[in-house]
Formats: sequence, structure tokens, C-alpha cells
Amino acid sequence: MALSKEAPFEYLVGSSGQPRWDSTLLGFSTFYMRLANGSSVDEAVTAMKAATLHHEFRGAEYESARLGHRLKRAFASKPEGAAGLLRAFTDKPRR
Repeated sequence: MALSKEAPFEYLVGSSGQPRWDSTLLGFSTFYMRLANGSSVDEAVTAMKAATLHHEFRGAEYESARLGHRLKRAFASKPEGAAGLLRAFTDKPRR
């Protein structure tokens, strides 16, 4: 796999909960149908929620998803307060 400086995705869509399989199937079918018909990603995610009654579907742009992952990883691996938070925002530790 080649590493690129470009974002590997523009938007990440998923659920913060545990939807049933039938809700996942219906939700993502609705999502892609709405995108194909010209809806924005936010509108398509809203349609997912309406179609499935599973209101925990979420969407995040690449930078937001990347930052959230880095914050979670920083606090999970070394819960050392502000220093861990600072490392989540930068790639190298500060002294």
C-alpha cells in the first residue's frame, strides 16, 4: 500500500451505537441513493436516521475524524492530561 499525503477519504459515516443489520442495510442503501440523487452528505446522513429510526448514525469530515481518533488514542495510551492532549494535536512531543 502506498502512503499518500492526501486524505484517504473525505467523509466518514458510521454509528456511535450498535444498529441492527437490517437498519445498517437500509441506512446505507438510503445514504448512497440520496448521494446518487444529488443530496449532500449531511442530508444523506439525516435521511439514514429518518429511514431507520436509528438516530446514532453520524458523519464527520476527514480532519474531524482524524483529530477525534488521535485524541482518543492519546488519552487511551497515555492518560497524562494536557501533555497527552498536546501530542494529539502535534506529531511530536513538546518539552
